[in-house]
Amino acid sequence: MHKLDGLFATYFRRVAFFCVLVVLTGAPLWIGQIRVGNLLVSMGSTSDLFKLAQESIASSMFATRFLFTYLQGSFSLNSLIVSFVSSFRLHEFLFLMFIVYLATLHPEGYRLKAVRWAAMGVFALQGILYVLAGYSLYSAYYAGSGAQAVALLQTLGFFCVAVSWIEAFGMTLASFIALSLVKREEID
Repeated sequence: MHKLDGLFATYFRRVAFFCVLVVLTGAPLWIGQIRVGNLLVSMGSTSDLFKLAQESIASSMFATRFLFTYLQGSFSLNSLIVSFVSSFRLHEFLFLMFIVYLATLHPEGYRLKAVRWAAMGVFALQGILYVLAGYSLYSAYYAGSGAQAVALLQTLGFFCVAVSWIEAFGMTLASFIALSLVKREEID
């Protein structure tokens, strides 16, 4: 237990620990978003729309799990709330909590400001991605033709892949910055 106390002994160590946890809990999230994005980008026709529902790939992203859970029940507010809560996974909840903690840091120097801005950027990009996913899925459901639905979902897929790589790179870089602060603190 004494060894674990060393992880939280200083402010910089706590920040570095939470940065690493964000990357570890975010990795399954980003991988799932990339998988769904690649599937959506590779769609060629409306027959490919059914691959999303038939494969286990639909369970890799919160937005698709939520949509399928919601469509299985009645269209009511109670069903919406139950679908939202039941679609969350533990690593996504932990990722959200860790990213909110890092986004609310009180930075002392420009390096910690970079960590905070990276966390706020990831939080904002995730929010934009899920709003866009909800809008795209809703619009594709009510699209005038299958070609329009496929075009909307291909755009969503490209955005999923791009945002996931940007978030992963940004938080990995923020983790290295936080770890360098710990190393600098040990040297001083």
